[in-house]
Amino acid sequence: MTEHYTRFIVCVPIPNKEASVIATAFRNHVLSSVFGAPAECLVDGGTEFEGDFAVLCRQCLVDRRVTSPDSPEGNGFTERVVRTIKFCFKKMALDKGLDYEWDELLWSLVLNYNAAKQESTAGVAPFTLLFAQEATVPPDLRARPVLNFKEQEEKTLAEELLQRAIIVQKLMVHAGCRLEVAQHRDTLRRERRRSGSYEPTPHQFKPTWVRKEQ
Repeated sequence: MTEHYTRFIVCVPIPNKEASVIATAFRNHVLSSVFGAPAECLVDGGTEFEGDFAVLCRQCLVDRRVTSPDSPEGNGFTERVVRTIKFCFKKMALDKGLDYEWDELLWSLVLNYNAAKQESTAGVAPFTLLFAQEATVPPDLRARPVLNFKEQEEKTLAEELLQRAIIVQKLMVHAGCRLEVAQHRDTLRRERRRSGSYEPTPHQFKPTWVRKEQ
């Protein structure tokens, strides 16, 4: 899964491509993580993006868009990421042989990709664009600065706060995009209500305990 603005990627090992499995991976690693529900979700024409996945998108008011079979380059960035990950696994197989668990090594590939500076993002790493700080990548175990108001001099603290302010200012456009996302989601909600296809999800509440009269 790829976030097209920051080029941040999320990879999840799955046992198969059933719609229920895809929906679970999307819910647990995108919707419930730092991203929340996006305004749009671009997928290909695979059947795994129907069924439970389509229902999940409707419930979260995510505009699920499908690339045309004649124009797969519409989701070209994600396709390039898949090719990159596969190439890395092939290289690992040549170096280590087939005696390794690919799903246990996937996290390191994803971390290195997100921490690498990319030309498409003006030389800024996807991790930095998303979190406004550089990633700590093993074996580089740089200690993160810990503020101690009793021991740290006021001048040093002011310089660090200024540096953080500069980073936030440069990445302000990322926060500004949230307004457009909210407007798109509101438009989608109004269109569904006007078309009559919007059905609120009913919720039934049951008591967890019953008080017995003495």
